[in-house]
Amino acid sequence: MRSDMWMKLAVAASSVLLLSACVTRTINSDGSVQSTVIDKNKLSDTYIDLAIEYQQHNAPQVALERANLAVSTKDDNPKAYMIRAMIYQQLGQYDKAEQDFKKALWLDSKYSEDNVNYAVFLCDQKRYSEALYNFSQALDNPLYYTPEIGYYSRGNCYAKQDSFESANRDYLAALNYKSPPQDTYIALSRLQFNHQNYQLANYYLNRYSSSQTPETMWLHIQILQAMIDQGVNSIKYREYNSYRKTLGQLLIKNYGDTKEAQQYLLQYDASGAPLPSRKKALPEATSVILPDNVAQSITLFESPSEAVKISRKVNASA
Repeated sequence: MRSDMWMKLAVAASSVLLLSACVTRTINSDGSVQSTVIDKNKLSDTYIDLAIEYQQHNAPQVALERANLAVSTKDDNPKAYMIRAMIYQQLGQYDKAEQDFKKALWLDSKYSEDNVNYAVFLCDQKRYSEALYNFSQALDNPLYYTPEIGYYSRGNCYAKQDSFESANRDYLAALNYKSPPQDTYIALSRLQFNHQNYQLANYYLNRYSSSQTPETMWLHIQILQAMIDQGVNSIKYREYNSYRKTLGQLLIKNYGDTKEAQQYLLQYDASGAPLPSRKKALPEATSVILPDNVAQSITLFESPSEAVKISRKVNASA
């Protein structure tokens, strides 16, 4: 009776092994047969890693081939479907992308990473209510291990809908975590710049610590110019003007073929001086001129919440 039970357990264990592994047989030169067990989970994950790497190197077709192998190797791997969905999204094959996003969630209804990436996809399609639902599904899951990415991504979705307060709230929520996406600072800076809170926009962009890109350099040039246009004392004028010219020179020298560099050349001459045709900061923004002591205190803030308090105080006084 006991030996029969052990036999059943052994058969069950073998069945489980075969579900997640496959056996290959190789005939050696001496005629012997060597069997090798391949773990399907590990093999599928390896294909996923390769797909991600190729995707990061702008080779989406090769990435798609690896993602297909990840799916065919283990067709119940939700991450394989999610990665393939994101590749389809980049390739503009939106129906296939959505099908794979849904398949991943069907396999794992608590897969918060897929919820977020699917939500980003839906937001790009302007299906905002569906996007916000999926963001909530992820952020309400206490086991979601990268909520800072969820808050940042939802902030972007709110920004696309011109929901300033909601976007600002989610970006700040992302900053409460130890390792928020560095792009959160760029997003906050652009958000504040678009709402003519130029000092606050400058504050957030100065906290961005990743490598400078044409995008960040051009944004910083616009912020510095806007603060100059608003009216500053002579010391700040020299500081902002000098830094703006330096950024402009670096932008042209290192990224001369980018659209940001071309925009700069349309607004500034060879010496870095603004062209007469350049539009200044919007008139209504010029009524909010910060006293020197307030402007200096913004650059010394240690937390975003302090900067927000100043922003509200300034807006209220305006």
